[in-house]
Amino acid sequence: MFVGAALHRDADPPGLARVHDEITDVSPAAADTARVFAMNLRVLSDNGEVPPHPRLARELEAIADGERESTPVRWRFRQIAWEPSG
Repeated sequence: MFVGAALHRDADPPGLARVHDEITDVSPAAADTARVFAMNLRVLSDNGEVPPHPRLARELEAIADGERESTPVRWRFRQIAWEPSG
């Protein structure tokens, strides 16, 4: 989802005041993200949404199992909170 920049840029919804608008970096361990990516790949392949990628699946499992090292990913998340303004 890439809506954070648009929400940041747009006017606040009527009747609401922005009380928080911040970006934070998250860098989970490579093994954790590889495990999630492997599960997603398996589901997408099983559902026919993407073709099977056996080599990628093996590499993700190796990272998830600690058999192969990898650089952690870095995600940036924007959190915006509003509260009633009146």
